[in-house]
Amino acid sequence: MTSLEQYRRLLHQNEAALKVLKKKALGILISRLLVTAAFILPVLLYREGEVIGAFFMGLGLISVFLFLIKQTDRINWYKTLIINKINLNNKEIISSNKLVFDEHNDGSEFSDPRHDYAHDLDFFGPKSLFHLINRTRTFLGFQTLKNDFLENHEPQSIKDRQTAIKELSAQIEWRQSFAAIAIEVKDEEGHIESLTAWTLKKKKTIPKLVNMLFLVLGALPVALFMSYYFLKSEIYYDLGSTAVLINWLITGLHYRKINEDLIVADHMDQILKKYGLLLAHIGQQDFKSPYLTDLQTSTYYEQRSAHDHVKRLSEIVHRLGSFRNPFAALLLGGLFLYHLNVRTLMLKWKQRFGDHLFTWIQALGQFESLNSFAHFSYNNPEYVFPSLNDRFQIEFKNMGHPMVAKNESVTNTLTLQDSKFILLTGSNMSGKSTFLRALGINFALAKMGAPVCSDQAQIHPLPMMATMRHADSLSEGKSYFFAEVQKLKAVMAQLDKGRCLLLMDEILRGTNSDDKILGSMKIVKRVMAQKALGLLATHDLQLCDLEQDYPDQMANYCFESEIKNEELIFDYKLRKGICKSKSATFLLEQNKII
Repeated sequence: MTSLEQYRRLLHQNEAALKVLKKKALGILISRLLVTAAFILPVLLYREGEVIGAFFMGLGLISVFLFLIKQTDRINWYKTLIINKINLNNKEIISSNKLVFDEHNDGSEFSDPRHDYAHDLDFFGPKSLFHLINRTRTFLGFQTLKNDFLENHEPQSIKDRQTAIKELSAQIEWRQSFAAIAIEVKDEEGHIESLTAWTLKKKKTIPKLVNMLFLVLGALPVALFMSYYFLKSEIYYDLGSTAVLINWLITGLHYRKINEDLIVADHMDQILKKYGLLLAHIGQQDFKSPYLTDLQTSTYYEQRSAHDHVKRLSEIVHRLGSFRNPFAALLLGGLFLYHLNVRTLMLKWKQRFGDHLFTWIQALGQFESLNSFAHFSYNNPEYVFPSLNDRFQIEFKNMGHPMVAKNESVTNTLTLQDSKFILLTGSNMSGKSTFLRALGINFALAKMGAPVCSDQAQIHPLPMMATMRHADSLSEGKSYFFAEVQKLKAVMAQLDKGRCLLLMDEILRGTNSDDKILGSMKIVKRVMAQKALGLLATHDLQLCDLEQDYPDQMANYCFESEIKNEELIFDYKLRKGICKSKSATFLLEQNKII
């Protein structure tokens, strides 16, 4: 079954499930109306003098009504999840076989010109690789995906990630259910900062004697007022009122402490609740790959799923949050010493589980990041997972560019080995820069453990450096040429540490021709001396003569173009040798510039 057929199957499956839920919701609505109407019965019994019967019937009806409300909430939640899955499948069907960059964050804030290669290869920003792959919905997932893009994964980690991504790719229903919950999390950076600040605060403890005193004082007012009701003695009313005043006084004395222990962020209780549901979803799956089972294991503590612990924290945060409501603070504080006792529960939770909370929710981020790569793999079944070697060999057979639509992509085969550095020549628009980026992006995907746009591939997971895009910076007082010099300095520093994959596009563009040729030759010679693997795209054909002097260290490849019937034609195919075609004058004439 193709991915498109699978999305259509899941769409019909979820639409059918939604119809069933709507019928159930209608049945519960009718039941609630009938129960509401039935409340007339205890009223009639009470009028007839059947006080006890009216009491128990009213209590029973209230219980049934509350049960139906709970069932309504449960069905509404399931409806939300199913609608989310319907929308997910609809989007996949609409975007089938297309490059679609939808509402997901493009990661523009992560773009850093100082990075070794991410800025040069357009990793982040509108219609970038990150924009294409990102399917995260939580803030932690978003941050984790960014880290996975930029981290230099070790060879064993790459292999483990490949196995994990393959497994998740096949688990499409599990991934969509995870995404359907994650869509409802709606967390932001401020929520994570607030949670972090709370967990890092010094853990406090309340002495057992004080804790017992709070519990007794919390129960005392209600007990005294009930005694007054049944025994009709004024002393119990006075004692109950005094107990309320004492509880208000104690709550007031602890006002600052209660506020300090509040996790100050809107909807934090609901966010924690959704985190708990995601953790439960992880715990229910039977994973096989070691990478996923290790992640899953990290979401357990004391032989229980972290879902149980986080759900408990969500409930405590929700209860303590009512302290912000002055009426609730007065009523509940006076009658039950409520918020002090709930604060005690929170402190106990933090004492027991606080150090593990971020381990659990970071696992959520890891799963969401891996799900993004798995989605990318599932939608591109023709992509392959590269094998790894330690022979300084990089090979891509029929490699395409993941950011070019499949029906427009032209593939090429390239092997980098034997310490040979490639000079790549070609006329303007012939495909040199696109080829460099295709190589860089596929190499980076391979190092992430993701599949690559190639029929067959193997890589030595070396560090990568790219110098392809530079810009003036007026604010920093840097010229284009100085920015490039700084990047070349970083390249040489990396080569001094060890061999790497090096991608260079038309270096030293900011200086005069003679100086450029001389400087470029010295750079190429140094790169060859350092045994770097890689390519330099250039228009300076004089550099190509270096192959004669260094046949074992350098090779010339090119992209050609031709003019047919007054039309410039490119085939974007990589060839051995030096470019012979020229197009600049023709284009200037065609556009009537000269």
